Amino acid sequence: DSLPSTVTIEFADSSLTYTGSNISTSVDISAYDTTSTRVAKSVELKIDGANGQFTSNSGTSITVTTSTSSDTNVPVTVTGPGPLSISAAFSI
Repeated sequence: DSLPSTVTIEFADSSLTYTGSNISTSVDISAYDTTSTRVAKSVELKIDGANGQFTSNSGTSITVTTSTSSDTNVPVTVTGPGPLSISAAFSI
């Protein structure tokens, strides 16, 4: 079983402007092993900040399984102004 060594998180939109209404966007998640090969692993994501939530569960944390063939798209809702970051963790 390949252990993930890197998880990438990229917002679908590089720039968002909050204008008083919720913004629907997403992040793309991928996990890679030490040879930079994609691996399918369970990854826990956590939103750091009070102005965002994962669309599917309206929460600030979610566990997703990455794919060996493409990015895993995770919908996010921005609910207010300010910084929004997402961190990832996985068990080894």
